[in-house]
Amino acid sequence: MTPSEDPPETQRGEEPADWGAGDGVTVVDPRSLRRAVAAAGVGNAVEWFDYSIFSFLAVTLGAVFFPGDPSSQVLATFGTFAAALAVRPLGGVVFGSLGDRIGRQKVLAATMILMAAGSFAIGLLPSYATFGVGASLATVGADPFSERPAVSRMK
Repeated sequence: MTPSEDPPETQRGEEPADWGAGDGVTVVDPRSLRRAVAAAGVGNAVEWFDYSIFSFLAVTLGAVFFPGDPSSQVLATFGTFAAALAVRPLGGVVFGSLGDRIGRQKVLAATMILMAAGSFAIGLLPSYATFGVGASLATVGADPFSERPAVSRMK
Protein backbone atom coordinates (compact mmCIF):
# COMPACT_ATOMS: atom_id res chain seq x y z
CA MET A 1 0.00 0.00 0.00
CA THR A 2 1.42 3.39 -0.91
CA PRO A 3 1.16 6.40 1.43
CA SER A 4 -1.40 8.07 -0.85
CA GLU A 5 -3.83 5.15 -0.65
CA ASP A 6 -6.49 5.02 2.00
CA PRO A 7 -6.35 2.02 4.34
CA PRO A 8 -8.86 -0.74 3.62
CA GLU A 9 -12.20 -0.47 5.34
CA THR A 10 -12.55 -2.31 8.62
CA GLN A 11 -15.31 -3.06 11.05
CA ARG A 12 -15.45 -1.36 14.46
CA GLY A 13 -12.13 0.45 14.00
CA GLU A 14 -10.02 -2.71 13.81
CA GLU A 15 -6.70 -2.51 11.99
CA PRO A 16 -6.54 -4.67 8.86
CA ALA A 17 -4.00 -7.50 8.94
CA ASP A 18 -2.19 -6.29 5.80
CA TRP A 19 -2.11 -2.60 6.67
CA GLY A 20 1.51 -1.51 6.60
CA ALA A 21 2.72 -4.95 5.53
CA GLY A 22 5.82 -4.87 3.39
CA ASP A 23 6.56 -1.16 3.68
CA GLY A 24 8.63 -1.32 6.90
CA VAL A 25 5.91 0.16 9.09
CA THR A 26 5.01 -1.57 12.31
CA VAL A 27 1.43 -1.14 13.39
CA VAL A 28 1.05 -0.93 17.15
CA ASP A 29 -2.13 -1.66 19.02
CA PRO A 30 -3.19 1.68 20.58
CA ARG A 31 -4.16 -0.06 23.83
CA SER A 32 -0.72 -1.67 24.13
CA LEU A 33 0.93 1.64 23.32
CA ARG A 34 -1.04 3.47 26.04
CA ARG A 35 -0.17 0.75 28.53
CA ALA A 36 3.54 0.92 27.68
CA VAL A 37 3.60 4.71 27.90
CA ALA A 38 1.77 4.62 31.26
CA ALA A 39 4.21 2.01 32.62
CA ALA A 40 7.18 4.09 31.47
CA GLY A 41 5.68 7.17 33.10
CA VAL A 42 5.13 5.38 36.40
CA GLY A 43 8.68 3.99 36.31
CA ASN A 44 10.08 7.44 35.62
CA ALA A 45 8.04 8.96 38.46
CA VAL A 46 9.30 6.31 40.90
CA GLU A 47 12.88 6.93 39.76
CA TRP A 48 12.62 10.67 40.33
CA PHE A 49 10.88 10.09 43.65
CA ASP A 50 13.84 7.93 44.67
CA TYR A 51 16.30 10.66 43.64
CA SER A 52 14.40 13.37 45.49
CA ILE A 53 14.08 11.34 48.70
CA PHE A 54 17.80 10.56 48.60
CA SER A 55 18.59 14.25 48.06
CA PHE A 56 16.33 15.36 50.91
CA LEU A 57 17.92 12.80 53.24
CA ALA A 58 21.55 13.33 52.14
CA VAL A 59 22.46 15.41 55.19
CA THR A 60 20.87 12.92 57.60
CA LEU A 61 22.40 9.90 55.83
CA GLY A 62 25.81 11.60 55.90
CA ALA A 63 25.58 12.31 59.62
CA VAL A 64 24.50 8.73 60.39
CA PHE A 65 26.88 6.74 58.17
CA PHE A 66 30.00 8.87 57.58
CA PRO A 67 32.55 10.55 59.89
CA GLY A 68 33.89 14.11 59.69
CA ASP A 69 32.46 17.55 59.27
CA PRO A 70 29.03 18.08 57.69
CA SER A 71 30.47 19.01 54.28
CA SER A 72 32.51 15.83 53.97
CA GLN A 73 29.55 13.76 55.21
CA VAL A 74 27.30 15.12 52.46
CA LEU A 75 30.04 14.65 49.86
CA ALA A 76 30.52 11.04 50.99
CA THR A 77 26.78 10.46 50.74
CA PHE A 78 26.62 11.84 47.22
CA GLY A 79 29.78 9.88 46.36
CA THR A 80 27.97 6.71 47.41
CA PHE A 81 25.06 7.70 45.20
CA ALA A 82 27.44 8.40 42.28
CA ALA A 83 29.16 5.03 42.73
CA ALA A 84 25.79 3.32 42.62
CA LEU A 85 24.89 5.15 39.40
CA ALA A 86 28.28 4.27 37.91
CA VAL A 87 27.60 0.52 38.20
CA ARG A 88 24.18 0.75 36.55
CA PRO A 89 25.49 0.10 33.03
CA LEU A 90 27.22 -3.02 34.33
CA GLY A 91 23.92 -4.18 35.80
CA GLY A 92 22.25 -3.43 32.48
CA VAL A 93 24.77 -5.57 30.60
CA VAL A 94 24.63 -8.47 33.07
CA PHE A 95 20.89 -8.52 33.65
CA GLY A 96 20.04 -7.59 30.06
CA SER A 97 21.90 -10.57 28.67
CA LEU A 98 20.46 -12.75 31.41
CA GLY A 99 17.00 -11.52 30.44
CA ASP A 100 17.64 -12.52 26.84
CA ARG A 101 18.54 -16.04 27.94
CA ILE A 102 16.01 -16.87 30.68
CA GLY A 103 13.27 -14.33 30.07
CA ARG A 104 12.88 -10.66 30.86
CA GLN A 105 9.95 -11.14 33.20
CA LYS A 106 11.97 -13.42 35.50
CA VAL A 107 14.95 -11.08 35.46
CA LEU A 108 12.76 -8.05 36.09
CA ALA A 109 11.27 -9.80 39.13
CA ALA A 110 14.76 -10.72 40.36
CA THR A 111 16.02 -7.13 40.02
CA MET A 112 12.97 -5.83 41.86
CA ILE A 113 13.75 -8.22 44.71
CA LEU A 114 17.41 -7.13 44.68
CA MET A 115 16.37 -3.48 44.85
CA ALA A 116 14.05 -4.13 47.76
CA ALA A 117 16.73 -6.16 49.55
CA GLY A 118 19.30 -3.38 49.06
CA SER A 119 16.94 -0.73 50.40
CA PHE A 120 15.96 -2.98 53.30
CA ALA A 121 19.63 -3.64 54.11
CA ILE A 122 20.40 0.10 54.20
CA GLY A 123 17.48 0.56 56.59
CA LEU A 124 18.90 -2.10 58.92
CA LEU A 125 22.50 -0.83 58.95
CA PRO A 126 23.89 0.45 62.25
CA SER A 127 25.23 3.98 62.44
CA TYR A 128 28.86 5.06 62.23
CA ALA A 129 28.84 5.67 65.99
CA THR A 130 27.87 2.02 66.55
CA PHE A 131 29.72 0.13 63.81
CA GLY A 132 32.51 2.53 62.80
CA VAL A 133 33.87 2.44 59.28
CA GLY A 134 31.97 -0.81 58.69
CA ALA A 135 28.74 1.20 58.50
CA SER A 136 30.21 3.38 55.74
CA LEU A 137 31.48 0.38 53.81
CA ALA A 138 28.20 -1.49 54.20
CA THR A 139 26.31 1.57 52.93
CA VAL A 140 28.54 1.77 49.86
CA GLY A 141 28.10 -1.99 49.34
CA ALA A 142 24.32 -2.06 49.68
CA ASP A 143 23.47 1.14 47.80
CA PRO A 144 24.12 -0.14 44.25
CA PHE A 145 21.46 -2.82 44.77
CA SER A 146 18.91 -0.20 45.76
CA GLU A 147 19.61 1.84 42.62
CA ARG A 148 17.59 -0.24 40.16
CA PRO A 149 20.46 -2.13 38.56
CA ALA A 150 18.71 -3.31 35.43
CA VAL A 151 15.13 -2.13 35.41
CA SER A 152 15.95 1.01 33.46
CA ARG A 153 17.87 -1.08 30.93
CA MET A 154 15.19 -3.75 30.39
CA LYS A 155 13.75 -2.75 27.03
